[in-house]
Amino acid sequence: MTITARLPAQMEQRLADLAKLTKRSKSFLIKEALECYLEDLEDVAIANERRNDPNAVYYTTEEVLRAINANKATQ
Repeated sequence: MTITARLPAQMEQRLADLAKLTKRSKSFLIKEALECYLEDLEDVAIANERRNDPNAVYYTTEEVLRAINANKATQ
């Protein structure tokens, strides 16, 4: 799929400079950046779904550490 995007001149220059420095194409760098960004957004969406789940159970840091330490003690 081909997508066209307009970039500010400074961003395009940074992209061109990085492509040259890394010997990668601008398309490769854009795909990599978009992949990371989409993963982050997906993680946020999942976290929001879980946070809004009325049946969710939450643990404090202290509770988690106690459980980890108790598990270590039994091993």
